[in-house]
Amino acid sequence: LNDAVSALAVAGPLAHMTAWHAALGTSASVRSCIDGDGRVDVDTWARLVEWTYTHGLGRYADNDSLLWTHGIGIDKATRENMTQIAFETFDVCSAYASLNPVLACYATERTTAAIVDVGLHRVSVVPIYEGYAIPHCISA
Repeated sequence: LNDAVSALAVAGPLAHMTAWHAALGTSASVRSCIDGDGRVDVDTWARLVEWTYTHGLGRYADNDSLLWTHGIGIDKATRENMTQIAFETFDVCSAYASLNPVLACYATERTTAAIVDVGLHRVSVVPIYEGYAIPHCISA
């Protein structure tokens, strides 16, 4: 990754979310990027990334690295589609998608842990071993 890593967080200050709604011309929440089955609406996600770069950061993504987190239920095809959009639309030089619990593990300076992920609608226990989530052991 290059020196400037642009990290996008879905949950941000209320002022930014209000401006994001105004920019998209919608009253839907940021959660509207994710439907009831846990699938990501990549078009809304792409608009969120674009708004974050142009209004939130005040710059373009050219030659930046993009880091984003995702929940447990996001499938491989959706992550690949999001990565393709990052490279083709925003011209980033590198991109990395990671599970929220894996980054939480890194934040505690560990690579192996059991992370309890408490969300709005579910609680998950995610075992992390050497920086990788063990998918067949995830309890949601």
